[in-house]
Parts: sequence; structure tokens; C-alpha cells
Amino acid sequence: MPRTLQTFRRLIPAHALRVYFRRYRQRQHVRPWALAVPVLVLLIALPMLRPLRHPDPRTMSHDEAARLATVQSLVERHTLAIRPSAIFDTDRIVKINNRFYSDQPPALAVMLAGVYWILKAIGGLTFDNSPVLVPYLLTLAGSTLPAAGAAGLVYRMGRMLELRRTWRTALAAVVVFGSGMIAYATTINPYAPAATLVLGAAASLIHVSRSLRPHRQGGWLALGGLCAALAAVIEPTTLVILLGLPLVIWGMRWRRSLRLGGVMLYMIGALAPLVLHAKMVVPVTGDIRPAAWHPELTANPDDDDSPPDWWDTVTHELNHIMRRSLGVHGLLTHYPVLIFGIIGIGAVMVRHWPATTKALAVVTLASATIPLLFGPSTEGEAMYGPWWFMAIAPLLAFWIAAFLRRGHTPAVWGLAAALLAFSVIVSLFGTIDCARRGGLDGYSPVEVLRSPGPERRLGM
Repeated sequence: MPRTLQTFRRLIPAHALRVYFRRYRQRQHVRPWALAVPVLVLLIALPMLRPLRHPDPRTMSHDEAARLATVQSLVERHTLAIRPSAIFDTDRIVKINNRFYSDQPPALAVMLAGVYWILKAIGGLTFDNSPVLVPYLLTLAGSTLPAAGAAGLVYRMGRMLELRRTWRTALAAVVVFGSGMIAYATTINPYAPAATLVLGAAASLIHVSRSLRPHRQGGWLALGGLCAALAAVIEPTTLVILLGLPLVIWGMRWRRSLRLGGVMLYMIGALAPLVLHAKMVVPVTGDIRPAAWHPELTANPDDDDSPPDWWDTVTHELNHIMRRSLGVHGLLTHYPVLIFGIIGIGAVMVRHWPATTKALAVVTLASATIPLLFGPSTEGEAMYGPWWFMAIAPLLAFWIAAFLRRGHTPAVWGLAAALLAFSVIVSLFGTIDCARRGGLDGYSPVEVLRSPGPERRLGM
């Protein structure tokens, strides 16, 4: 008998192998409750992707066109600078040093460029010879699969609140279909992948908080920092999540040295995306802010820069807050079921939950409140519903789980069911035409239902 095989048999006895394979056969390898909602997301989203329903590039939103132009430039010309073309005609560009750049954070375009490079190198697919298939596959990789993955993450996170499998499956469906995420799974945008990464960061910390051996879970803490930082460089509205999640680590029931080490591991994991973002953005704009955050690059020079009166400023901001919450592109006018997410956070804070759970609830509430108070205006090329809130909405909807754990009167359950049904219907309408060129001027579902179709919109 060879010496290597003898050594192997001494290290792993035969009976141990028999026990392992016997248990492997008895173990459950497919979890239908966990896979039910991800499969449902794919079944609904795949036939509704924008390149399939609206293949004409003239119907593509300016945001998506600028992102795809950057992807093409990165792979074919190895630069962030883009060239105006008939395929990707967009106004989301700025001119710096006689070169044109997208005004968006470049992280998502870099990630999609990796997918496009594989398609080009292995399959020979390019934007020129496959103008529908390539955007379809990029949409699948950049938005649809992250939305399906988000459902699986929510199912896993539901264990923190001690929900049964059926309730966790229901929670995953509520999060994806009730928060509008299914609508944003049909077009290339930063909100769906950023929302999934936020959930991934929260799930990583939840996994560590439930571990019986936390000193062996350092990799999960670094993974949480990596996911949070990637979300922040893809969609800056999630920056509060990146800065607030260390509070969750500090709330864990560990000795001080372990908590300090955990925060350091989280920061180490977050370092790589932040460095990559700085390396790409600083040579273009001069600092870490993307071009859209530079008023001197995007503002109209004819705008009046005189400071407004303080009372006008207050009334202006209050008006914007009302429009962000109850306007035609408001949060509650599209997804009112999120109210129960806020109620769930309140239930967690007033009951005897671990400090980590309360810290995550506080971070979620802060990340939802700040965009609501200081988010961008709803004017311009507005996407479906409150586009500026989409990266935070799934995490806020997750706290509906705390509402589900408590008993309620039939009237409360009826109200919750009605708001959920309304939110789901609005979300499903969004899969028809989530983002169009020129944006949605009125109430999103009504605008989509009244849409004359791409041919008539183009004047054909």
C-alpha cells in the first residue's frame, strides 16, 4: 500500500468516512423554503428585463446608457472616458480635460465590465454584434441575480428574530415584492445590487453575533465590511450603513479586545472597495466625490447662486420632505407597507432584544431617515417610485419580521394585508417600464399604465 494512502487512513479512520457519507446522504441538500422566493423572482423578472421588452436603445434611460457606455469603454478602450455614440446617447456626462466621463460612481460599471469582458473573450459577444443579448445578460448579472440573492439573504436573516421557515419565506417575499426591489431587478441600476450588498453586510454580522465561537468568525466581519463598502461606492445613499455597522459589532457580548479586533477586521474588509473607488475617481474629479457630487461640473452656469432667505430655505426643505414621503414619487405613496418596518423597529427597541439587534435597528432607522430628510429632489429623470430610497428599502422592510412576531387584532392584520397588496401591485407594475428615457413625470404606476409604448414614444 502506498505510504500516502497509509498516512491518510491513519489520519481519517474508515469508520469516520462511513459516518460522514451516511450523514451526507441523510442531510437535506435542497431547501425548498429558502429557494422558493429566489426562484419566483427569476420567473417574474427574466421575461420583463428592459433589453427584452424595450430593445431600442433610444428608449434606454440616460442613467443606464451612461453606465453601459462606461462598461464598453473600460473593456474595449481601457479607460473611464466615454465616446458619444448612437447606441449610448446620454446626457449623464461631464467634460473634464477635453474628455467625456459619466457623472456616476464608477464601481458598478467596473463590476459589469468584468462580466462584459468574459462575454467578449469567451463568447465573442459585443455591444455591436449583440445589442440586445449583451445588455440582457448584464442586466441579469447586475440587477436580477442580486435581487434573487437578496431574497435568500432575508430568509437567512430571519433566524435572528426566531421565525419559522414558512414565516421567513413570507418575509423574503414581502421584502423583495413589497419594497419595489422586483421593479428595479429589470433594468441596470445601482440600487438593486447596493441593496443586496447592504443585506449581505447585515447578514454577515448577524451570523457572527449568533456564533458560539466568535473568535473564529473574523472572516465574516471582514466580509461584512467589504459588502458595506461596495454598497457605499456603488450607491452613496448607503454610506450611513457603512459608518453605522461598527456599532453592531460593538454591541456584541464579547470582551473589549474582541470587539476592538472585530471593528478593525470590519475596517480592513471595507478598505479595498474604498481604495479602488479613490483610485478611479480622484484622477478624474480631483477628490473622492464622483462627478455628480461636483456642482461646478454639473450645474447650469446661468443658475442663480444668491443665498435664499432662511424662511424660504425652511419651507423649501419641508416641501421636499413631504414630496419625498407623500408626493407623486414618494415613499409611502408607492410602498406603504414599509410603515410596518418602522413599527417593527419600534417593537425591537422597547422589548428585551440583544444589543446587536437593537444597534442594527438603529442603524437601519438612521439610514432610512437621512435620505428622507436630505435626499435628492424628485425632479429630473425620475425612475420608478422613490429611486433615491431603493438601496435602503429592503433592509427597512426586513424589520417587518418584528411586527410578524407579535399578536395583533384582525383589523391590524387586515390593514397590513391591504397595504402589502397595494405595495406588491405597485412593484409589479414597475417591472413593465421601471426606467425610461426622460423619466416618469407623474405617479409611477399610472404613468406606466398610460405608456403609449416605445414606438409611439419615439414618434415612429
